[in-house]
Amino acid sequence: MYELNGKTFQKKSPALEYAKNYINGNIPYNKIIDLESDNGKFLLDLIAYHPNLDEKQGDGIIGFQKIKNPFGFGYSLQVIRVDNTTDIFSYKVCLDFHYDDLSIAMRVAIEPLRNKWRDANKHNSVCALCGISNILLEIDHKTIPFAEIKRRFLKETKLPTPSYMRATECRWKFDDASHEYEKAWVQYHDSLVDYQFLCGPCNGKKSDKTDYTPNERNKDVKPIKKVSTLYINVNDL
Repeated sequence: MYELNGKTFQKKSPALEYAKNYINGNIPYNKIIDLESDNGKFLLDLIAYHPNLDEKQGDGIIGFQKIKNPFGFGYSLQVIRVDNTTDIFSYKVCLDFHYDDLSIAMRVAIEPLRNKWRDANKHNSVCALCGISNILLEIDHKTIPFAEIKRRFLKETKLPTPSYMRATECRWKFDDASHEYEKAWVQYHDSLVDYQFLCGPCNGKKSDKTDYTPNERNKDVKPIKKVSTLYINVNDL
């Protein structure tokens, strides 16, 4: 189920069609979109479903922008973060690869510790696979993927699955009555996770096989020797 602009869509196809028509008909090019505007609220609803939401939003989103692709095909939607960095995202990825509400709430719950790790390691922010630095790097679950830690927790916990509420920033999170569950999940996740910095291309290529050792997994990723500005069709993100 998807919620966009106060409208509920039970299936993916009508949600995709609505999002495409809304973006084409209502969002202008090259204008900074304030979060409090109707367009801003729509885009907050939309990006809340992105599978890599925590990486896309970084330390927080202050606006959006729709930009033309300089190669002449399509457009790109981009987030504008509090540190003035930007990142592009696709409405199709948001709605095609929908995390269930529990996954979103679980990701929101671990963000404070993830951000704490970023701050503690910001002076050593180098991609663990290709060695590149001086760009905004993503935080990756190094040895055990998030999905596997979640699967183990759900299998082992004796606590009942909680309810959630819609946060003011248009994201699902645990409600106050689910504090015990949230605390148990965060502690469990923190006991297993080891993070690493990855650049976007390496993070996209890295295998998510949970039976890989880090060295075996890294063999699947070719080093990136040169970084240049890359404009990507929004449909490919």
